[in-house]
Amino acid sequence: HQLARVSADLTELDRILTERPAPDPTQEPAPERAQQPAAPVVPAPPAVPLQQVYPPQPVAPPAMQYWPQY
Repeated sequence: HQLARVSADLTELDRILTERPAPDPTQEPAPERAQQPAAPVVPAPPAVPLQQVYPPQPVAPPAMQYWPQY
């Protein structure tokens, strides 16, 4: 179940990453948004988990085997 949740998180993070490029240009002209701590804080946390997940990815294939056993 944990692996499944991780995969879902990865998909969500991917979507966020794709969405970031759009808001980035809008934030540049709008310093008010940049000042908000929410904006800078959001990109930081996801960046760390992404790096940690990439190495463990090899563990994902074995997870597929567990699914049929379940």
